[in-house]
Amino acid sequence: MTFTSAGTEWTIKHEVKEVPFGMLLPKVVLTALCIVQGLIPFVYFQVIIQVFQKAKGSILTGPFNQLNLNDNIFTAMNGISISIPGFANGAASAATPVVILLVVAAAFIIARLFRNSGGSTDREVPTWLCGYTDLNNLNRYRDRSMFSSLKKFLWWTGGNVK
Repeated sequence: MTFTSAGTEWTIKHEVKEVPFGMLLPKVVLTALCIVQGLIPFVYFQVIIQVFQKAKGSILTGPFNQLNLNDNIFTAMNGISISIPGFANGAASAATPVVILLVVAAAFIIARLFRNSGGSTDREVPTWLCGYTDLNNLNRYRDRSMFSSLKKFLWWTGGNVK
């Protein structure tokens, strides 16, 4: 059984199609930017610092220039390190994309090993509808029966009370 199945009446007779590539392209671009920013954060980190240091008229320009972030924040391929004044050897790595990339790669390898273990195979089966073989109005909860008591209680809102 499906719960309310809002908007599924038209799918009974029509085949569902994916949106065109032009509508998916912005999602792909934003996803790629997020991944690149996570794996190579030092490029974006320096840009953000420079934006705040050079933004005339911003209330953040003064604090960013007074902190002298270029002496306390170091960016390199192995991540971003922060040097805290007053602490000996105060450099702490805040982001290490190489380590993150290795952990993600190891997770994919382990997942692949688990997937292929025990002789498991991929197979396609029809969608399970709690024992029903077809999605139609006989096996669908619809809003008119489910919310009828609520509509009767809120009769003063002008809803269809039948």
